[in-house]
Amino acid sequence: TLVWDSFAWRPTRASFFQLAGTHVTRDFVEAPSQVMENWVWEEISLVKLSSHFQTGEALPKTMIEKMRASKLFGMALHTRRQISFALTDLELHGTAVADDPEKIYRSISKKLFFPIPEDSRFLAGFAHLMGYDAGYYGYAWADVMAADIFSRFKEDGVLNAKLGQRLREEIYEKGSSRDEEESLVAFLQRPLSNQAFFESLGVSNS
Repeated sequence: TLVWDSFAWRPTRASFFQLAGTHVTRDFVEAPSQVMENWVWEEISLVKLSSHFQTGEALPKTMIEKMRASKLFGMALHTRRQISFALTDLELHGTAVADDPEKIYRSISKKLFFPIPEDSRFLAGFAHLMGYDAGYYGYAWADVMAADIFSRFKEDGVLNAKLGQRLREEIYEKGSSRDEEESLVAFLQRPLSNQAFFESLGVSNS
């Protein structure tokens, strides 16, 4: 199902609207937007973006350091919660007959996140079960891709204009007019890595 996106055509050079903007493979669609979230946590960006409403002064370095430290708070729980949603989505769509979908969710959540009350009906409000159709894992996978994409900016300069242009040309302009994995390799100039993702969680994958 295609969802109209009035901005989808603007950054693209794809030949067809159905291959542009958010009309990419489901497990890639969140990555291009999630990349953008990284700049607001970088000191060089925040200094340019922020200003006190009275003095006009930018955020002080001490405040930025506290903000960045607080970002890591609860990241493990957030990640485990996302994984529990993803596994529930996959399990429900891979089961021929699910007599008690809530039981499946409660079992997975108990192992990965928190025990859920027996009389709860979480899935009744889990709208992503429809539309994503076994693709909710794309949110967590997009975090991996977005972190690795941004790692190139951390290496070569957060405000590196040439790198930003390459990001536009190799990721945003291409859309789904070529395999998204090819676009990632073209931008990264190497295979995708999960190292930056683990670093964003404050842990090591070694």
